[in-house]
Amino acid sequence: MQQIYQRLRLTIILFLVIISLFIFFGIYRPLTKELEHEVLKSYQLITYNKHQVLEEYVMSVRYNAASLSSRSVIRDMLADYLDGKVTFAELKAFTIPRYTDGVAVFEQLRSAARVAIDGRVIHSIGVDESITNFIRWDEKKLVSRYIPEDKLVMVQSPVKKGEQILAYDLIFSDAIPIIAQLEEGLYELTFLQEKRNQEMMVADGRINSYIDSELLEGTIVISTAEPVVFDTVRNLMVNINIRYFLALIIMFITIQFLIVRYIRGFIKTQQRLKAAAEEREKERNRLIEEMNKGFLLLKVGESPPGEFGVYEIVDVNRTFEAMINMEDGMLLGKSLAQIIPMKAGRGIEQMIATMSEGESKQFEYYIDGLECWWQMSAYPPQEGYLAIICEDITGKKSTEAKLKDSEERMGVTLDVTGEGLWDWRITEGMVYHNKRWCTILGLDDSYLAHKMEEFANRIHPDDREQVLKSINEAIESQGEYFSEHRMIRHNGSVIWVVDRGVGVKNSDGKVERMIGSIADITQRKQAQQDLFIEKETFQSTLLSVGDGIIATNVNGRITVLNPVAEELTGWNQQEAIGRNIDEVLRLVHPKTGKPIKWRESVSLKNQPTKGNDNLISLVSRSGKELTIFESIAPIHLPDGEVTGFVMAFKDVTEVFEKQKKIEYLSFHDELTGLYNRRYMEDALHRLDTNRNLPFTIMMLDLNNLKLTNDIFGHELGDSLIKKTAELLGNIFRVEDIVARIGGDEFCVLMPKTSLEVAQAVKERIQNESSLYRVGSVRLSIAVGFAAKTKKVEQIEAVLRDADFNMYQDKQQRRQEVSNAIPKLVTRFLKP
Repeated sequence: MQQIYQRLRLTIILFLVIISLFIFFGIYRPLTKELEHEVLKSYQLITYNKHQVLEEYVMSVRYNAASLSSRSVIRDMLADYLDGKVTFAELKAFTIPRYTDGVAVFEQLRSAARVAIDGRVIHSIGVDESITNFIRWDEKKLVSRYIPEDKLVMVQSPVKKGEQILAYDLIFSDAIPIIAQLEEGLYELTFLQEKRNQEMMVADGRINSYIDSELLEGTIVISTAEPVVFDTVRNLMVNINIRYFLALIIMFITIQFLIVRYIRGFIKTQQRLKAAAEEREKERNRLIEEMNKGFLLLKVGESPPGEFGVYEIVDVNRTFEAMINMEDGMLLGKSLAQIIPMKAGRGIEQMIATMSEGESKQFEYYIDGLECWWQMSAYPPQEGYLAIICEDITGKKSTEAKLKDSEERMGVTLDVTGEGLWDWRITEGMVYHNKRWCTILGLDDSYLAHKMEEFANRIHPDDREQVLKSINEAIESQGEYFSEHRMIRHNGSVIWVVDRGVGVKNSDGKVERMIGSIADITQRKQAQQDLFIEKETFQSTLLSVGDGIIATNVNGRITVLNPVAEELTGWNQQEAIGRNIDEVLRLVHPKTGKPIKWRESVSLKNQPTKGNDNLISLVSRSGKELTIFESIAPIHLPDGEVTGFVMAFKDVTEVFEKQKKIEYLSFHDELTGLYNRRYMEDALHRLDTNRNLPFTIMMLDLNNLKLTNDIFGHELGDSLIKKTAELLGNIFRVEDIVARIGGDEFCVLMPKTSLEVAQAVKERIQNESSLYRVGSVRLSIAVGFAAKTKKVEQIEAVLRDADFNMYQDKQQRRQEVSNAIPKLVTRFLKP
């Protein structure tokens, strides 16, 4: 035991050393490198984000500079100066207030200047005349660069008119705040004038990230001390090392403690296992000896494989001896061929296959000498041996033959009666059936067997659960099974069947088979369904429809009065039954007021009338007059005789009123009462004819409606829209189509209107719009128009041109409106 302990101890130490080396070289070092690599990637991402923040700051300065340079009023004055139309003094006087106002949008502005293309400084803020030294006169586009010594971002923006450069705007923005924000006390941001590839470098205890900057024409360098990035990872790995070695020490001590206990327990366990194995062997031998099936153990001799005589009997039980009428001890040492006269065939092949494949085989075999059937199961318990379990199934075979004969006779009977026969072998999970069953389900006649799951899949999904439940209940209760359900035929069609069956018990009283039949009852089910639908349809028609319905006999006496008819006439069914229809249903002509008698029309007795042709008035029992649609149809017997009439009528008084309102709302804007987009689009194509040429389309847009809504609220915005509609109604002709097609957009279709007339109308709109106001806010409308003067022109193109011209007009007025808004806000808020 001491020797085993020493060997185990050395093995454990060697194992721990190998594990430690594996963890260090296979996990720890790669993990450390991977963590450091991920930290570098994270640092690179941080520096890229800081670069993005700096780039966004530069972009905002560039954007504001470009906006300043694109102001059209100052640009036009510059062009006049360069053309000699105004003096330099006039240019400066005009530019200074507007330029000063324009640069107010810049944050962190150090200085700014506008320099004409002739080199003269028009205006400067915070710098002197030497600012021209910074200008790159050959640049024709917006450029920016960084001035490291002053920590400034300089933007040079050309002032252009077309392709002609008139002047340059120079903006110097203080970069110190944004750099301080990005450095955060941990990083250092520098700038290289030369271009350098984007990369990450670790050198001299610092980590440097080089990022190319297109906007600043150089390279941004963001660096930090190496410990800032790597200290966390390295401290983590030190802690892991300490804990790992502590774990190794604890593991070694624990294993040392457990080894002795393990060895003792191992010896005791082996002793118990040996005793248990011996006991199991005795129990196995006892079970084999007492079981009601024959058992024999064969030893494979050294003769060539495949020869039956090489199987030597080494063990048998009493049941096998009784099966072959041999006494105890007479079988051992003999070959199987001497005891059982087996011919070459399936039995021998199965035993040879069992030995060669090493798998269990089961087969049935007829023993000629004993004139009986055996079911034999062969398996190799170990190499060179073959075990066989035998059961006499002669009685079972005889029963199956009789049952098969009975089933064949039953199948013929059911084929004659039109029913399909099925046989479910529960233990096998297979269902067998006759040809009639195949015919019912639209299958080929050769399809005579399938698995139970396939049968279940042919049951309609809505019925499947209930059918399977009924089958299981019949098996559990050992009673009969009956069901009417739907089945899905092979072509996908659905049929109704009546399915019945009964269980067949085995010798233990347990159901092992179920035999039954199915019959197609689709036609019967369809007839039942048609009758039910006809009955329900009649009942629903008379009592549940939304129309009033009255049925009479041939003499006009009421037989049915539905609830709607009760409500409309004021008579309940109990009072009305048996009365003449003219007494209950008082009809008058809608125009003359003359009573209409039910018998006055011959058509009521022999043919139906059309409800749409029978708009009449009904006077209820209370005297209330309603407008109704009515129709009458006779009730015929199969021979054509009329036995009564059915009248259907509906109150349409409220419907007509709603229909008129709906028709109005479908083509009008609810807020203004003008036509809507739907009506305008329909009228656009309806008026697009030669006789309406020239056909002018005018587009109008209420300026700054969104801004007005944001400042003063939507109520004031709606009032402005209404005022606009009022203005347009006073200006345009009756034959013009004025429509509101969007929130702040209007469209006017002007047939037979020239461009000259449209221009005059536009001027009138813009002149008179200032006279319309809501509070302190005057109307401001952008107007654009276009005309179709030739037949070949597309009206959609004219509509687009009008919209484009309106947009151009809106752009021209936007600056004026923007300047006026602050004044309007002050006036509106002034107490």
